[in-house]
Amino acid sequence: MSPLADNTAGCLRPCYVDCICGGYARKHIHPQLSDEAAEELTRGYVELRRRGNFPGSSKKVITATPRQIESLIRLSEALARIRFSEWVEKHDVVEAFRLLEVAMQQSATDHSTGTIDMDLITTGISASERMRRESLVSAARNIIMEKLQLGGPSMRLLELLEELKTQSSGNEVHLNDLRTAITTLASEGFVAFVHGDSVKRI
Repeated sequence: MSPLADNTAGCLRPCYVDCICGGYARKHIHPQLSDEAAEELTRGYVELRRRGNFPGSSKKVITATPRQIESLIRLSEALARIRFSEWVEKHDVVEAFRLLEVAMQQSATDHSTGTIDMDLITTGISASERMRRESLVSAARNIIMEKLQLGGPSMRLLELLEELKTQSSGNEVHLNDLRTAITTLASEGFVAFVHGDSVKRI
């Protein structure tokens, strides 16, 4: 047999053995949660949920969902199965949480706050961004109510933008953000666009 054949066999043999072992484990090993593992699972999940609470604020960010509990259990069981263990131990759950954290940091981190926000996965918009948009809509509504009369003259978007910047307490506001907010108000029947660059209260 040639050296190349020997090397090829040497590379394939561990994979073949792994496949056999993996198949055996999936078929015959059905790990159960130990009491210590169950406690760690509960503690870790509560900790994930707690991260979504901001002291002194009504802001609530979704950092964990019930479906993740199922995923964590399955992952912990898989880690125990790799060891051919009939029991899921605490260290299996700890490793499952570590893997989940890595995955969430890559796909569910709100870079404006540095926190994990599952809304980014479920809706594509973080809780902080949603609150910012809602705040902008509210601020635009208040200015329009103050400056414009029902059926009266219109107001240019650039003028409204300057008013918003004056009242925004240093928060940066862009024209596109304002257009989005006015579109929301228009869908509510509160205002209407006039000539594309002005808004009128209706």
